[in-house]
Amino acid sequence: FWKKAVKLFEPHLSAVSSALQSVGVDPSILFQHIDNHNTVSEFDDKNKNKKHGQLHAKRILHITETGRLKSTCRINNKHLSLKSLRKIVAPLFTRVDVGIASAALGRPASRLAMIDMGVSDEVKSRCRKIREEYKEARRYTRQLKRDLESRVLPPLFEIRDSGGGFDEEQLELLEHWIDELGEFLEFDV
Repeated sequence: FWKKAVKLFEPHLSAVSSALQSVGVDPSILFQHIDNHNTVSEFDDKNKNKKHGQLHAKRILHITETGRLKSTCRINNKHLSLKSLRKIVAPLFTRVDVGIASAALGRPASRLAMIDMGVSDEVKSRCRKIREEYKEARRYTRQLKRDLESRVLPPLFEIRDSGGGFDEEQLELLEHWIDELGEFLEFDV
């Protein structure tokens, strides 16, 4: 004797509904209520929004007079074959090879890939685009720094501190000049 009651939400609700249709059973049986006495009734008004369904799967094994093992299967009190029962409940179960899953979870790239499976392609595409824009901006910044280091500065900008760099006043003045030059370049374009 095997009996299981499950409350179904999306995406499992759609998968089980499709499986029910494929074996010739009306999926609306998922939206009927079965009480402890196996009587079927429609959900009450507050549950008729059909955002969830109930699946009561039942399999009874018995031995026939010839000694063969026979199954009687039901879903929400509707008789079905064992093959149909298997097809309907298959979307609700997942087989996991523990060794392979453990090895995959041990690698950071695999963990990230598993998380990324739940992200839409649009979001992934946008992230890749932003990453490329960031890389380009970083390359541009590095090029500006190299250009700045290679320029000959007026005598006013002699290195004053002992660390070999510019003091804060000099850096502030340089940033001001760079900003002004940038505005002229944008204006010319």
